[in-house]
Amino acid sequence: MIFKYFALGKVYYHMNRFTDAKDALSFAMKCRSDRPADFINELLARTYLGLEKPEKALDVIRQIPPKRQRPYICWTLSDILISTGDFDSAQNGLVRSLDRGPMSRH
Repeated sequence: MIFKYFALGKVYYHMNRFTDAKDALSFAMKCRSDRPADFINELLARTYLGLEKPEKALDVIRQIPPKRQRPYICWTLSDILISTGDFDSAQNGLVRSLDRGPMSRH
């Protein structure tokens, strides 16, 4: 169920149907087991950003522990911080993504 509703949320997200995406991704979050599902948090945060709710997006993305924040999560966090006007923290997040490995240097 988790992957089915994540995929549905992703489709809705790319169709700019952010409310439907939020509903599908929120349900996917409820279906997850003990395994980390950081990819759901990341897309749900982007969805809240699309809904122009950066504070809610920040709450969702910050549920991911810093040690598990892969570069794409750092990029999303930086996008959210930029939308709130916190440019210094956004820059720090992008620099942190560089430290995660050479694949994130682009």
